[in-house]
Amino acid sequence: MFAGLTTIPVKVTSQVPEEFDVQIVLGGDTYERSRMSYLLWKQMPGPLIVTGDLGYTIRELRDLGIPKSQIVHEPLAQTTFENAALTLPLLRGMGASRVVVVTSGYHSARALSCFRETGPDFEFFVCNEPRQNRPFYRSLKLRFQERIKRLAYAVKYGISPYS
Repeated sequence: MFAGLTTIPVKVTSQVPEEFDVQIVLGGDTYERSRMSYLLWKQMPGPLIVTGDLGYTIRELRDLGIPKSQIVHEPLAQTTFENAALTLPLLRGMGASRVVVVTSGYHSARALSCFRETGPDFEFFVCNEPRQNRPFYRSLKLRFQERIKRLAYAVKYGISPYS
């Protein structure tokens, strides 16, 4: 029954272009994502959107040194699909076309699929953390849960778990 789950990808390799218009930081796993976002911002300062976050990520980004004027908050998203759908109007308002999505490795394939599905007129890339030293059982659990979520997104939103 679960054999087919192992073929569903959960992680894609970070692919950050030399130039991009804006980065989107997904809420959750806040410290690692904030740190990655900050390093990316130092490489290429510019606007960033924080989505699906209660303010923790914004506070961490500010503590790391990113000016408040560079951060746009999208507070309503509660799912990865909503992260993508609710940031599209913000991206259009910014005139963005090349966008980097900052998320965790185990979450990167689903996040990238959601953004590409909801915003086909944008060019999306992903920035995820290097391999974290999580306990094996924790890593296994996260990958299993992510595969189940990819199947659920196929049913609920029509997003292929293999994209």
